[in-house]
Amino acid sequence: MGVRYKKYFTICREIDCGGKQGRCCPPNRPYKLNGEYKKCGAWVIELFDESKRWKGIAFPDVRSKRDAEKRLALLIGDRERENLRLPKRGRKIPTLDEYCIQFLEDAKDGRENTYLCKKRVVKTLTKYLGNYKLDRITTFHIEKFRTDRARVDSVKNITINTDVDILRSILNRSVEEGVLEINPCGKVKKLKVMQVRDRILTGEEIGHIQESLKGTKDGLMILVALFGGLRLGEVLSLKWKDVNFVREELTFVQSKTGKRLTNPIGGYLLKELTEYKENSTNERLFDSAEVNQKLVIRYSSHFSRLFKKLGIARFTFHNLRHCFSTYLSDCGSDAFTTQSLLGHASINQTAQYTHKGMPAKRNTI
Repeated sequence: MGVRYKKYFTICREIDCGGKQGRCCPPNRPYKLNGEYKKCGAWVIELFDESKRWKGIAFPDVRSKRDAEKRLALLIGDRERENLRLPKRGRKIPTLDEYCIQFLEDAKDGRENTYLCKKRVVKTLTKYLGNYKLDRITTFHIEKFRTDRARVDSVKNITINTDVDILRSILNRSVEEGVLEINPCGKVKKLKVMQVRDRILTGEEIGHIQESLKGTKDGLMILVALFGGLRLGEVLSLKWKDVNFVREELTFVQSKTGKRLTNPIGGYLLKELTEYKENSTNERLFDSAEVNQKLVIRYSSHFSRLFKKLGIARFTFHNLRHCFSTYLSDCGSDAFTTQSLLGHASINQTAQYTHKGMPAKRNTI
């Protein structure tokens, strides 16, 4: 393997000029706007292709010898790991529909909810763009796809942005595999999304929930999320061995990252858990069924209907996690402590979960 500067014109193959103008340069060599000649070649990486022949490959992101040497080092590492994927000579370009089959197969190795999200988006993408070969998908087609999604399917901009993000991921993979040279999604900017403040429960609403659901499974699940910050799947996965009544701690595994967290339990929640345990004989706190996406969706729909029945409109179980973050901030918790309790990877993500209301603003003033 090696790198070298390769000329575009056949007449220059034996001439090593380093890209400088010479007497042998053809008359149709391209000019710059300032009248100077453009370099008529590119830095290429030379290696054996799958047919054991020397091949020079030019990559779009390689613009100098240093870039070429960096890319060469990566390719050598891939070769050592037997993971070298090179553009194939005369390779058939698949349609988006055909290419997504393998994309979804590989996505099965990830988390279930991530796979289901990709599967949903791929179904939509192939509906509009499935018959196009990958090299025929242009920025124009992507823009038309976004327009059709908004006009025909009446979906919001945030959903369309998710669709394009998955398409970008699919086409990025095709670039890495040498199927495409560039990703047409590169020049597609995200649509503007109107930020709607998440619904935060008032003290009166929390009291109403407690009075209506006192001592019930639904009531305690709400309390665990409200005063523990757990997601619905994490609440359903809780076992009694995860609750340390002596140390007053709750241990759980995050459903998104698989990270194990241990957080302190407040006195009120600990009291409610102690009373609930007296009538529980199961290993799990709330449901003994396998915790998968189907079960989470069923419970999520149940709680949305329950909140509506209690007169709390536009509220979901996941909003309880936003309430937890907001209450922590209102009580004086710093952002880093809140981030740690929520198990977020970045403090920017935590900021999206904290919603200051008028009472907090009034107190500050």
